[in-house]
Amino acid sequence: MEIKIFVNVENMATFICPECNTTKTANVVKYMEYNSKVSINCRCKNCNFRYLAYLERRKYYRKNVNFTGTYIMLENTVIRGNLIVKDISRSGIQFEVPKQVKFKKDAILDIKFILDDVNKSLIKKQIKVISIKKNGYTVGVKYTSLDDYDQLGPYLLV
Repeated sequence: MEIKIFVNVENMATFICPECNTTKTANVVKYMEYNSKVSINCRCKNCNFRYLAYLERRKYYRKNVNFTGTYIMLENTVIRGNLIVKDISRSGIQFEVPKQVKFKKDAILDIKFILDDVNKSLIKKQIKVISIKKNGYTVGVKYTSLDDYDQLGPYLLV
């Protein structure tokens, strides 16, 4: 089992032993330059328990979700389709499409989906494609503007 460790803005991470809950805060700046996932073998100094931890370097918390929605890509031709939002954060989302679409990095799309909050809030966002997984069905995007916080703010705090 891998434990997720969050890194703060000062590049400090607090490791919590899953066995005895002893904490240790460490400077992890030397790991921040890596582009790939960083896993660290840890040993608790209190109980000698060994565990694997990985550093979560995202700026904003990601919430796992499962929302259906739609996208429209307005490039040379209009391409529309359905999507499933898999995770959501203050800065972007990851979604899956039911059939492979030839999204290009930096493409701009408009998306719509409904939150599972009490109000069933409709979210409309313009997004920019950041990454496409090799399978072609999973897409990582960021919002083109962080100024419009709509109902996402309260939703992400719950």
